[in-house]
Amino acid sequence: MTNLKTKCISAAPAMLAFYCLIVAMSTPASGQEKLGEYKAALAEWKQVYLDIYAVHEKFKFCTEPESVDLQTEYRDLKARGDVLANQTIELAAEAYAEGDDRNIELEQLLQQLPERYYSSARYERSAKLGMAILTKQKDNDPLKIITLRSAFFANDFALAEKLVEDWKAEHGAMPPEFAGLEPVLPSMKAAWERELKIREKETAENTLPRIQFDTDKGSVVVELFENHAPANVINNLMHSVQSTNFLQNMDFFYVVPHQFALFGCPKGDGSGVARLGTIKKEDWQNARAPFRGTLTMEVNKIDGAVLSAFRFNRIPMPDLADDTIVVGRVIEGMDIVDRLVPTHERTETGNVEPIAAGKPDRLVGALVNRCPDGKRYEFQDPKKVK
Repeated sequence: MTNLKTKCISAAPAMLAFYCLIVAMSTPASGQEKLGEYKAALAEWKQVYLDIYAVHEKFKFCTEPESVDLQTEYRDLKARGDVLANQTIELAAEAYAEGDDRNIELEQLLQQLPERYYSSARYERSAKLGMAILTKQKDNDPLKIITLRSAFFANDFALAEKLVEDWKAEHGAMPPEFAGLEPVLPSMKAAWERELKIREKETAENTLPRIQFDTDKGSVVVELFENHAPANVINNLMHSVQSTNFLQNMDFFYVVPHQFALFGCPKGDGSGVARLGTIKKEDWQNARAPFRGTLTMEVNKIDGAVLSAFRFNRIPMPDLADDTIVVGRVIEGMDIVDRLVPTHERTETGNVEPIAAGKPDRLVGALVNRCPDGKRYEFQDPKKVK
């Protein structure tokens, strides 16, 4: 009970702060359908968070038997509140975009959210809200920059391409920090269209192996590209999980916000990575692109060794396409990947520097989440792969 009570008490102030922001709004009357739906969702959302606060108060004085029902009530209310929060904000964005004039009350709610969502790696939501606000704020250049970044980071390359074209039509050239973005957009857009078709087929067939990575923040399930990645790499990765303790108790030792999370070294510094396979020339031709949510492994380009330097890509990483090979994608737990504690940060000069304070998150262990036909994977010596 103590842990849940602590969570409830610590969450209540943040919930109430956002609640107070919403309550302070006095949306003007309007005949718009979306505005009516927004008001209804807002009213229900307010009530849910008042109920959550009531549970929070009961926890202060409840008995042990009473705590069981309160735990269930809290979880149900929290889940419902999260759903309603998203629905309310989406309806607010739609009502704002569809209105004939700028609704200042809705604008006050929405304008702070794209940057918040971007900072917390909720890129798709950030881009969507940014585009809604830009329907009424066409000269808001800072918001255009956030929306462009969010669109690209969310694998929405078509939207990113449109925003680049619009910016160039207005300003003539992109800002210097986007110099490397424009050249890769056409190829990434085309690759993403192919990727979506491949994923649709994979989902229908539902046969690829999966590994579950258990972190101290939660579990991340990865579907391995046994159909595209080097066969010996997938084989040895599955073998290491099935039959060894290699992927246990190691740090996410190089985690950069808005980039990637690196793990796979028992020493915790990148010097102890293992060779798990070999890549051949034809494997590169069959490789998938490093989109947000993919799992990659580092490649030694001198001898083609594929190393246990794993990266969870938090954003598309086309600049690393020649140095890493995509071996799978996250199908559950991307929110866990996004919440891993940063160990490094990119400075204003563009350099990546260690963050002095803070303890890195850890990979507790890994297990086979799904194995087609109960297959046992035997180790293949990477040096003997032809």
